[in-house]
Amino acid sequence: MSALQHVKERLGDAMVYKVHGLNNLSAFRENAEMSAILRNEGHSALPVVFLDGKVFSKATSIEVEQLLAAME
Repeated sequence: MSALQHVKERLGDAMVYKVHGLNNLSAFRENAEMSAILRNEGHSALPVVFLDGKVFSKATSIEVEQLLAAME
C-alpha cells in the first residue's frame, strides 16, 4: 500500500488504483481477470497489481522502483 501511495504522490492524476476487495467489491467483480485469478488461485494470488489493464504482479509485494520503471 505504501508503494502505491508513493507512486501516486509522484504521478498525481496519471495513476488510479483500487485497493482491497472488501472496500471495493464491485470493482473486483467487474474485472473478469481478477475474478478468474481469485476463483482459480484463491487468496494466495494476492496481492494482484494491474498496470494498464493487465496483470503486472501477483502473489508478491512490489517495490516503488518497479512500478515507476514499468510506468515509464
